[in-house]
Amino acid sequence: MQNRRWDFCQVLHATIRLFSSIKRTKAIKNSKNPIWDETFNLGKHTLEDISTENVFEVALWDINDISNPLFAGGVRIGPDPKKMSKTVTWMDSTVTEAGHWEDIFATPGKWVVYKHALRATLNY
Repeated sequence: MQNRRWDFCQVLHATIRLFSSIKRTKAIKNSKNPIWDETFNLGKHTLEDISTENVFEVALWDINDISNPLFAGGVRIGPDPKKMSKTVTWMDSTVTEAGHWEDIFATPGKWVVYKHALRATLNY
């Protein structure tokens, strides 16, 4: 029996109060270098709405067995936790992730590309 492998990304938008949107890419089968070129509508927001106390998370999943997906890693792009009005334990962007967040709002209307190392865990 051949080992089948499927990969997908999950995109989450959350505020300090709630998880407001979770989207999932299409699964890509048997690829060593999967590429997802998908666009998600996460609702109508202004820059002011999301510039503070919001986070976007991207998680990569590998499925060899549909009943047991394997978390392969993720990033959490959001504001510097030290600058937030309220402490929320799972809103824990790293220095690089928070820098990415700040650069996005410093250059509205332009793509801001960073390369992030995937975290081994995304705690909640």
